[in-house]
Amino acid sequence: MKLSDFLFVREGICLFCKEEETYGEILCRDCRKQLEAHGGEYAYDEVHSCSIAYFYNRFLQQIFRQFKYHDEAELAEPIGALLAAFVKQGDYQSYTHIVPVPMHPAAIKKRGYNHTHLMAEELSRRTGLVICDALLKTKNTRAQNKLNRAQRETNLLGAFQPAPGIHLTHTSVLLLDDFVTTGNTMKHATRALTEAGPARIHGLAFTAPRFYRGSSIA
Repeated sequence: MKLSDFLFVREGICLFCKEEETYGEILCRDCRKQLEAHGGEYAYDEVHSCSIAYFYNRFLQQIFRQFKYHDEAELAEPIGALLAAFVKQGDYQSYTHIVPVPMHPAAIKKRGYNHTHLMAEELSRRTGLVICDALLKTKNTRAQNKLNRAQRETNLLGAFQPAPGIHLTHTSVLLLDDFVTTGNTMKHATRALTEAGPARIHGLAFTAPRFYRGSSIA
């Protein structure tokens, strides 16, 4: 499924609250006020780092609950648009590809879509970055947000594999996920993605909690 399959909201109406006029903006004024810019860049392993667009708060908790668990796939449009604005404002012009963090096929079947891939579609549409499904999730893991730090590390061991036949030699890749807590998903996905041969991998997440600090390099 593609993002365009889900877009039924009236033009000019905020796709977050679905009530207020946007007056040419991505969101209405009230919803924009709820967003808290993050903009930090943190190392999640010895080599790679991740940029984060917004702090996770109650407003985004509600948005992502609707997006991921209540069939509101159309929320990928404003989320992807906000990510695109973040990318255009930052130093990402040299990147060529977006690789969305994959879901296990059983999880996609249950939800009906991979929300991160829908985010990547909108980000690609607005920036020209090429989506590449270079990763597979071959282990149907438990939800990371239900686990403690130690469990999150072991939960993802061997979960990601490079997609067969995908070669990203000489490319610069943004590895996209919706949420970063400990950085373990980024770390394990990066290890698998490295096998596809990109020259550079940088993580990009829409949101992270205030307690996530990793190793700040910003």
